[in-house]
Amino acid sequence: MTPEKRGFVKKIAHGVRDLMEYLKRDKQIGLNPQTDLEKFIKRQILIKTKESYEFSVGKFRIGLDVLPEQQVTELLIFLDKIGVTIDRAFTMASPNPLLFSESDQKFVKLINDGDIKTFYHFLIY
Repeated sequence: MTPEKRGFVKKIAHGVRDLMEYLKRDKQIGLNPQTDLEKFIKRQILIKTKESYEFSVGKFRIGLDVLPEQQVTELLIFLDKIGVTIDRAFTMASPNPLLFSESDQKFVKLINDGDIKTFYHFLIY
């Protein structure tokens, strides 16, 4: 995964959080993690609140920076499987287009044109 792709995903991390919350995936994973990856997400990306769990944008961004490529890939493909796709996360994030680099703008066009819908599509592009 290129640094440009990692950077782009970091820019839409708020959309990932909002979608996780909307779909209640953060609470589901936090309260009852089923797989090793869900247990990792609970420990490393979610924050325990008084009543439940919520997705941490900061921890997610740090993970994108420090995790090996294989783990980042597994995490993003897992997000696809639970309905947190890149096109939906991008829409939820409503990012400021002035913050986008030239490569970011290319990804935005591919998402808006429907050529990239999932993190899997994004990763193989």
